[in-house]
Amino acid sequence: MTADVVVVLAIVAVAVVLFVTEWVRYDGVALMVLLSLAISGVVPMARAIEGFANPAVVTIAAVLVLSGGLYKTGVANVVGAQVLRLAGDSPVRVTALLMLTSGLMSGVMNNTAAVALLIPVVIEISRRLGMRPSRLLIPLSFAALLGGMTTLIGTGPNILLSSILERMGQGGFGFFAFTPVGATALTLGVLYVVLAGRHFLPDRSTGDDDGGDDGGDEIDLTGRYHLAESLLTLRIPAGSALDGCSLVEARLGQALGYDLLAVRRKGHLVRAPEPDFRLRSDDVLIVEGRIEALERLRAWGHLVRHRESNDALGRLVRDSTVLAEVEIAEKSDLVDSTVRSIDFRNRFQAHVVAIRRGGQVLSGSFQAVRLEAGDALLLLGREDQLQQLRYATEFSAIGWTDIGSATEEYELYRWLMRLHVPDGSWLDGKTLAASRLRRAFDLTVLEIEREDGDIALPDASERMRAGDRLIVEGDPACFAVLEALQALVPADERPSVDELESEDVGFAEVTLAPSSDLVGKTLREVLFRESYGLNLISIFRGGRAFHSNIRIARTALAFGDALLVYGNRKKIALLARDPR
Repeated sequence: MTADVVVVLAIVAVAVVLFVTEWVRYDGVALMVLLSLAISGVVPMARAIEGFANPAVVTIAAVLVLSGGLYKTGVANVVGAQVLRLAGDSPVRVTALLMLTSGLMSGVMNNTAAVALLIPVVIEISRRLGMRPSRLLIPLSFAALLGGMTTLIGTGPNILLSSILERMGQGGFGFFAFTPVGATALTLGVLYVVLAGRHFLPDRSTGDDDGGDDGGDEIDLTGRYHLAESLLTLRIPAGSALDGCSLVEARLGQALGYDLLAVRRKGHLVRAPEPDFRLRSDDVLIVEGRIEALERLRAWGHLVRHRESNDALGRLVRDSTVLAEVEIAEKSDLVDSTVRSIDFRNRFQAHVVAIRRGGQVLSGSFQAVRLEAGDALLLLGREDQLQQLRYATEFSAIGWTDIGSATEEYELYRWLMRLHVPDGSWLDGKTLAASRLRRAFDLTVLEIEREDGDIALPDASERMRAGDRLIVEGDPACFAVLEALQALVPADERPSVDELESEDVGFAEVTLAPSSDLVGKTLREVLFRESYGLNLISIFRGGRAFHSNIRIARTALAFGDALLVYGNRKKIALLARDPR
């Protein structure tokens, strides 16, 4: 055995290990093998890269580009609609049509891309017919492999063989040279699966259970998504500030990451309540989430609140910290944005204290208000940084104001409070960003008062300490909601998944279409709840279900994600027909 043979075998062994373990991406492994062969001298450096000029390689790359075009243009939506129309409710006809479709598509594009295009179609058909997806996915894969043999570009080896023959001077294969044999193999394969092979296909659940005959939905919900384990019941005590609040005002999702699925009131269960549903004392809330979120909020302790006096801002406006008023320009890119979405404080190094629109003052909970041209913003910041706003095209005017005028004009004393961080609080040592005071409750910390020195306009990375006194701007009603959430009473009983479903309300699992413009966007960006009127309970990705709506709200959607939604079945049907 020569030294070159030993080197080649060693490189192959390492490549196999990397391919199997996936420690390195496949394309990275391929380049490593190429470089190793060239560096070791087994293959001359000039020969190592000449393959990139081979017509076969260019042809394969062109096929991949074609596949990408078909993938992005929504071919799967058209194909899926036609397959559903022609197949009806016959599993046999569905299997045959899907295999023929997959085989024909594989003849003109990459096999993997053809299968990826049709997976959402298969999932939707299997759900409609009540079949296990495995009984359609396996025939789909078989047909893609067989279809790749029907044309010259159907699979890489066909192209390589044709290229080798051309180099030998014997002429390459024609485009349809493989068709007689390939089409025959595809036809026989379809007939075998439809007539006999389908009886041997595994009847596998999409969940983690070992199967049974108990049906799909309950198995998926409890097995794949572990839904039964994440359901909680919480009671609203008498005298709670949540009494009379709408679901939006209650902030269950923003503050705790909970999805409210149902409300039990005086023995009656209200499933999938609308956002304007009003809560009442003694309501029992059935939510999806983790009890640890509530325990952590309660561990904040009682943040003793004191209403600030009229000169509260006077202590803030000192040294180089001043108040200024700016006006949104007519063609400003801030128009139709919110203070929260543009991250105003970090973008302009100033805090928005209040907004005046016409003769109306918007103070307290204005973070989600969409800005309009002509809006006047009262800003608090350092003088040198506010001076820079003179050159910002987003604003048409800037002027300075004093504490007396601002307090009288904007009634600032109504929106300022002082909170005391108690000893042993969970907040001790946590950053302002981790507390989520502003994002969850629209409470903005303007100053931290502590014995070793006050911190005006603290950064989000500033850590709080036990004993800190926080000068906070916000609506007192938002602080009342915070205290009311801390006072929620967990119940020992665990609700049943079955009782959450009815003829009108239920769960469903949906997947994104391959051409979906939602891919790469977060749920916060697409406003899922507002757009579809459904609760998105979980995202299943890579064998794992993600539940917290705080986390999934900032998770970018990806093709192949399975979304578990809950709500009115008519709205679910509309979502299923959405081309996105």
